[in-house]
Parts: sequence; structure tokens; C-alpha cells
Amino acid sequence: MKRLLLLPLLASIAASPAAAPAQSRPAAAQRPKPAAGAAQGLRARPVEIAVHAPRPKDLPDDLAFYGPEDGRYEIGYLVRGTGFSRVDKDSFRVSSATAGGADVSKDAKGAPSWSLDHFPKVSDDGTAATFTLCIEPGRDRMKAAMPVVHGSIDVERASGKETKTATLSLAPGSSVSLGPVTVRVPEPKKKGAPAAFDGDAASDVDAAGDPSAALAAAIASAAKESGSAAPGEAEAAQALAAFFGGAFGGGGAGDGIDLRLEGELGALASLVLVADGEELEPGMKMTFDARSATWSFPAAGGSSVKVKAEIWKDIRRETVSF
Repeated sequence: MKRLLLLPLLASIAASPAAAPAQSRPAAAQRPKPAAGAAQGLRARPVEIAVHAPRPKDLPDDLAFYGPEDGRYEIGYLVRGTGFSRVDKDSFRVSSATAGGADVSKDAKGAPSWSLDHFPKVSDDGTAATFTLCIEPGRDRMKAAMPVVHGSIDVERASGKETKTATLSLAPGSSVSLGPVTVRVPEPKKKGAPAAFDGDAASDVDAAGDPSAALAAAIASAAKESGSAAPGEAEAAQALAAFFGGAFGGGGAGDGIDLRLEGELGALASLVLVADGEELEPGMKMTFDARSATWSFPAAGGSSVKVKAEIWKDIRRETVSF
């Protein structure tokens, strides 16, 4: 009797919708996962934005606000990572720039309105880099609105640093090689040779004997062309030497040691002189291009000095987008 009652019950359960085979649901759409080891790319984020609206033309100078007369956008960017050794300012490029819905990437003449303002910087430990974008579209195109910019810049990254040292004679013309960088003592200025600029910054400094004299020559030359009164080159050089020596810790016009650096300067993380167990850091740095510079150091006693340099290893180039 019990068996007869169970059979109809089992049959009804089997026929119920709940017992029907489950219908397969469409698989939910999933985001594609990046391939193993795929580079995510470096991105710079804006950390400082300044909008200088055009100055009203009838505003007196004593009431004028800070900033250019025709307006400007300034955006400071920060990128974080490891092993940053250099930011290539010549690789900077902007693909689009808008403000208030209007295109501000070009000026009234159709030329690019953007440029890299100030020198890009890299932290001593290589974990951060900064650069500042400047956009000047002109008074008629400038809008007091937040800019939206897209572009990129190239950076160089290294796997680490290695330290190299060498003893440098302070006799004029002496030099030492520290991996990809050569350090030498410039030849003194020939007696009677003019310290005037010929258009090439590197040769001008060599001709003048030191950076201060070259700058002094430029000041005197510019003053002569403009017809304004100015001190002679000797007086200007003395004033510049005092300024650089006091403000930057030595160097220039006989107040220290001026050294010429040549080679792959992007591979140079740091360079100091070691005298009597004390490290002497550079005061003034005059960089002419990626392969030549003149650094001024405080005076060191003796006829030679130890040069200590940190060199970046295994440098590779990467693109940072923003």
C-alpha cells in the first residue's frame, strides 16, 4: 500500500518545474585580463594647476596681478616609480589641450601654444620626477577655465647605481674618465683673449676661463648694444663671482674649482669632490646640452682632488603619458 502511494508522489515531483533540468544562463561579460607581464605604462598626474586669465587692458600696473599680460595655463606634473635618472625635455609632446570646451593647443597664428616651462627634475633617490607644462594660446583664445591636456614625455630609468672614483690633478687640461663621463680642468683663458660670446655657450665658457666671466661678457655686450650704462667686464665678473660664491657655495672667477663635464651626462646621478675626508658638493651648475656642462666647486687645498661619481646602470627609455 505504501509503495502504491509513493509512486504517484514521485511522478508528480519529477513533473514539477522545480525538478526540471536547470537552464544554462549566458555567461556574464568579463573584463579582459592583461597578459602576464604586460606593461601597464607610466602616467603622470597633475599636482599643481594655475590659470592666469588675461589682464584687463585698463588695469594700472600697480594693481596688476601676477602672471603674463595675455594669460597662461601652468600645470605641474608628478610621476612616481623607481630608477628615474633623467627626463628628456626634448621629447615633450601634447596631443590635445582644451579649456572650457575650446581648443587651446594653438595660438592665433596656428603655432603650438604649449612648451615645457622650467627644467624637469628627478629626485636624488630616483623615485619621482616632475615637469611643468605651460600653455599660452593668446588673449583672444585664453579662457579662465580648468585645462584638460593629453600628451607624453620620455624618461630614462635605471636598474641601480654604481660608484666610481678617480684622482684628478688640478693642473689645467688634466682629465679623468668615470665610466661614460669625463671630468677635466679647463685651460685658462689666454692673455688678451676677448671674453665675448660667439653664440656657442660651451665654447664661450672655455674662452672666458670660467662661467662668471662668460656671463659678465654677455652683460657688458648687451648693455653696449642697448646703449645703457653698465660696468666693465672686470667689475661685472667680480660682482657675479661674489653672488655665485655667496649664494651657491663657491666657484666662479677664481673663488673655487670649475670643472668641465663631458659625455653621457644623463647617466650621471651625482658627482662630488673629496678633499681631506670631506665631500664638496657643486655650487653652480651650467648645463649646455646633454653632453656638456660646467660645475663649480668650493676651493680645495692641494694639487689634486678625488672625484667621486654615482653612475646609473642599465638605462632604458620609457614613455610617460598624461
